[in-house]
Amino acid sequence: MIDWDSLKLADPGRDVGPFLWWSVRPNRWIDFFKAYGEDIPDTAVYWWAAHASLKVALWFAEQGKGEEAAQFAADFAAASRMEENPRGS
Repeated sequence: MIDWDSLKLADPGRDVGPFLWWSVRPNRWIDFFKAYGEDIPDTAVYWWAAHASLKVALWFAEQGKGEEAAQFAADFAAASRMEENPRGS
């Protein structure tokens, strides 16, 4: 998986974290890591998911979309506490 829009030499969790958070249940993350060929710690998934969720929440807030902002703020809060995504994966 390559995010060509923001390709950088960085932590691989940067792209993988939000993808896993929003698309894959946590009990399946280990399967993804094995297939991906990287040993990415769960903490990186949660950190990058929190980072992405906060950015999206702020963007929605700037657009005057309070409900959407609140949903992503809840994602941020859960990820920062290393809990499951409140909206499911």
